[in-house]
Amino acid sequence: MASMEDPPDAPQGPFLFVVNGEAPVAAANPNPHPVDHERKPGGKRPHVKSRRGCLVCKRRRVKCDERFPCSNCLKRNERCIHLQNRGNELSTYVSRPQLTSPLAADNSTINLLHLELFSHFQRDLVDSLAFPEIWELVLPWSFQEPYVMCAILCLAATHLSTLRPDAPRYSDTAVQLLSKSASLFSEKVSCAVTAHDGEALIAVSILMHYISWSNTEFIEKHQRLLYQNGNSTLATFLSNDPLLQLSFGVRGILYEAFHILSGSDSVFLATGLYTPRYAIKEAILQQGEDPWRFVNYFMDIYNHCRCQPLVHDDQDMRAFTCPYANRYNDEAALVTEQPSIDPQRAAFEGIAKRLSLLFCLVAMSNSTSQSVTQVLIRLQPDTERLFFSFPIHYSGAFRESALRGDSEALILLCHFYRAARILLTSRGTWWAQQRSRIIESLILQELTTRGLGACVLSERP
Repeated sequence: MASMEDPPDAPQGPFLFVVNGEAPVAAANPNPHPVDHERKPGGKRPHVKSRRGCLVCKRRRVKCDERFPCSNCLKRNERCIHLQNRGNELSTYVSRPQLTSPLAADNSTINLLHLELFSHFQRDLVDSLAFPEIWELVLPWSFQEPYVMCAILCLAATHLSTLRPDAPRYSDTAVQLLSKSASLFSEKVSCAVTAHDGEALIAVSILMHYISWSNTEFIEKHQRLLYQNGNSTLATFLSNDPLLQLSFGVRGILYEAFHILSGSDSVFLATGLYTPRYAIKEAILQQGEDPWRFVNYFMDIYNHCRCQPLVHDDQDMRAFTCPYANRYNDEAALVTEQPSIDPQRAAFEGIAKRLSLLFCLVAMSNSTSQSVTQVLIRLQPDTERLFFSFPIHYSGAFRESALRGDSEALILLCHFYRAARILLTSRGTWWAQQRSRIIESLILQELTTRGLGACVLSERP
């Protein structure tokens, strides 16, 4: 077989045609009657045929530029096949088309594990994801866009690592693919978003958000550091949380892509415009409850934490109770004097309103009424979507407050993960269960050391 570096020569004389090491097949002399290309006076300019052209161009009857690989095969991303004279035989001289796999950039090939991951995503995982109307469109894109394929494989590996914790190959592969996915995705979003790739970017943003939700490696790292030297603070822990760090960027990408698709009939745009809050709010109202009944409670906590210094004396901590723990459902105005509206307060209130809806559902989950149970079952897709998108709505001010370890932000996060632990119990919400259980516990421990543990509502509000 010819070397890929040796240029193919034009075949001469009778030959045998050998393909992939199979039995030789007789081939006719490709040039039995040489053509005299000398131009006759007054005659037409002769058509010079491509004698060294590749077989693909010959079969398609198009002119080949005789390069290897030729420009036509490069354009069509096909194998470019030349014939090469080796003594008394013809052997194929084949170029490989560019791989569109997520590992093509580092000259790796897709192995059986990657095929298993893709099959798992398509067969088992995709039905558990929110936005079911988009995934049928996304799967074919993965064969053209490496960043789409890599995100799909990464999420599938992460899911399998939770199902089979005794098989480290899945968790190891998930870590490797996470780095690759982040790199490819960052490279893609560094360019201007166009209508052509807007839908693919929305899909991968959702996949990356699922990956951030299900990633718990930073939790294990925090626990190791805490065990080894005891100097891993909660602020350090949260600063390594990909969900808290990346959700703001995902939000920007989604808004830009939705803006570009505005006015089109894209199913991705329709998906983005749907707001699960409205369906949940209407269901709560139909039960005769106030969907915003927890907002005052959370805003009272904000006012208290902002206006009073924290106490750390043991005696004071034992005597401390949250001053508003027994009137979270009071519809009266806040008794504390409200400061003027500022961006941080507005950000906190926006989160408090969404959180109030979730805790209304927590209260409904304690009901023994069959009709209430049926309402919760009907609301399950909207509930999952509200939890899933919740971190995307963190404003920059709230995010910075959480990263600083501000008590008011930690109290809201603790409530959020407590609600998630209570309401997201189905197999389809695997992406939230481990994270919710562990982070709720860690934040609650921190709040307790600050004397604020009593400010977290119980599981039966």
